[in-house]
Amino acid sequence: MQEKNIPVISCLYTIHHMRDRLSASHRRIADYIIEHPQRAIHATIDTLAGEIGTSESTLVRFVRKLGYDGYQHFRISLATELVSPVKRVYETDINQEKNIIPTVFNSSIETLRATREQLDSSKVLQTARQMIEAENVLLFGMGGSFIVALDGFHKFVRIGLPVKMIQDFHIQLMMASQSSPADVALLYSHTGINVDAISIADELGKQGCPTICITSNENSVLSQHCSSTLGVYTRSNGVISEAFSARIAQMAVNDALYLYAIKEREEKSVNQLEKMQSVISKRRI
Repeated sequence: MQEKNIPVISCLYTIHHMRDRLSASHRRIADYIIEHPQRAIHATIDTLAGEIGTSESTLVRFVRKLGYDGYQHFRISLATELVSPVKRVYETDINQEKNIIPTVFNSSIETLRATREQLDSSKVLQTARQMIEAENVLLFGMGGSFIVALDGFHKFVRIGLPVKMIQDFHIQLMMASQSSPADVALLYSHTGINVDAISIADELGKQGCPTICITSNENSVLSQHCSSTLGVYTRSNGVISEAFSARIAQMAVNDALYLYAIKEREEKSVNQLEKMQSVISKRRI
């Protein structure tokens, strides 16, 4: 079944066909992708934009002109043309792997290691303090990122933080419109180029609500629309695997925020945890 909103016609054919009708900046992108299609598959949007010598927003406009919803859709479609089916999940040929387990775990381990080395602990502590002091802690995430936001909700509510979240985008937008400078919002996004997430960040900004983006693309459009960013650092070059490992690292960031909040609030957090454990224990045999 064809992915929704991804054109059926070949990516490279479409680029060749449209090239002469494109603007000079878009022709430069087209020529680079025609010459280096593998880079367009494996590079993140900020890396590719830097290599071409253009901006991320120009690159996004280029792929939309081709008929794609965004860079990630374009990249997946191009990968479908160039990469054999067994290589679409990970950058290695899984048919040649004696054991799939090391492939899966090594990808996550490398991402966790890179994130641990690069993540600014002072920014994580600052975010935890903002969450403690806020009237409301608002969590937002789309698609797979909603799962990461839900993980955060599960942790933060355990220690009594005033956490709010909802899955439906329109209600998320409504919640953002009711925010205030006394609140704080955490926006989870792997790519940082989701249009809905950017809309929510804009609405939060209009209300003066501080926003923290948790993403693996610190130079993304979403990051630029947020007050600060907590970066996750993926080392995988696969089409899909980087999203798998990024999710694990983002959940580790949730854990770090959770533990910082416990440390900062000490007795209050412990009391909240005991209340939670007491009520949950009644549901166990």
